[in-house]
Amino acid sequence: MAGCVEILRREFKRKNLGFTGVREERFCASQWRWPGWVYLTYRLVLAFYLLFWLGYTSGNFHGGKRGSGWTWGAALTNWTYALLAVYATWHLIATIIHYTQVTVNPPESSSESSSCWRRPSEDFHNALFTELNEGLYERVTEEAGGRGTSTTSARDRLDTSRPAWYLCVVWILYSAVSSFAVIVTVVYFAVLHDWTEVIDVSNLQVHAFNSLLVFLEHSVSAIPYRLLHVVYPLLYGLLYLLFSLYYWTTDHRKVVYPILDWNKPWIIAVCIISIGFVLLPLCHGFYFLLYKGRMALYRRNFLFCRV
Repeated sequence: MAGCVEILRREFKRKNLGFTGVREERFCASQWRWPGWVYLTYRLVLAFYLLFWLGYTSGNFHGGKRGSGWTWGAALTNWTYALLAVYATWHLIATIIHYTQVTVNPPESSSESSSCWRRPSEDFHNALFTELNEGLYERVTEEAGGRGTSTTSARDRLDTSRPAWYLCVVWILYSAVSSFAVIVTVVYFAVLHDWTEVIDVSNLQVHAFNSLLVFLEHSVSAIPYRLLHVVYPLLYGLLYLLFSLYYWTTDHRKVVYPILDWNKPWIIAVCIISIGFVLLPLCHGFYFLLYKGRMALYRRNFLFCRV
């Protein structure tokens, strides 16, 4: 219990709303110390897979069986799948930029750890994860009686450093799409899907495989997941809510989802409360636990290998 309280104490700090305290290399590396070219190949395959299905499902939508008069771009499902494709593509570009910079203009301390073609050394890779030494700097400070030390100075520099802006965009997209991919899956299969109908491949892609791909991404990626970053999926959900209101004002017959019918305000209220205050925090909390579990597994593997 004390450990959980300490984790939450660290998480609910104002600085965790932002993007400081993380090494840039974590956005362009696998948790599991893959060689750079393997991780880059993974990013390439994921991006092109999502772009292909985004094009296929959007092209297949026209003349769809719903016949309700709303367009492909009106559905939260399609918004979220498009956001997932944008995230994967942006992350691919950011990774290419990173390895290009490392190759063309390597840092002074460059070693085989920085190469795209070799597996990073254990020491280099483990140094990326400050979570492995959580509490170390606080203990050093306390033992020093509050006096400044070189260790705390190094931690201060990390805490105030921020990744490049395009990596911050990766982090925002990562947080926003993760929770809403699961929300789309849960709401569709629990409320919207007609189980008397056979689900086709397009529906499987945007309503089921979306969450599987996000789960895969969380299993592979080294990006940390912060509880306070729940504001980003919350803002994304608010943006779609405002869009649905605007879309409805153009024609009151344009009801994309029965649970988001602006002709019935009480339904909207139930939808906002159930998704915004129950389902979204649960999904975000699930991915935070997955992140902590991933770090615990990595730590166990790291310690085992060091024995």
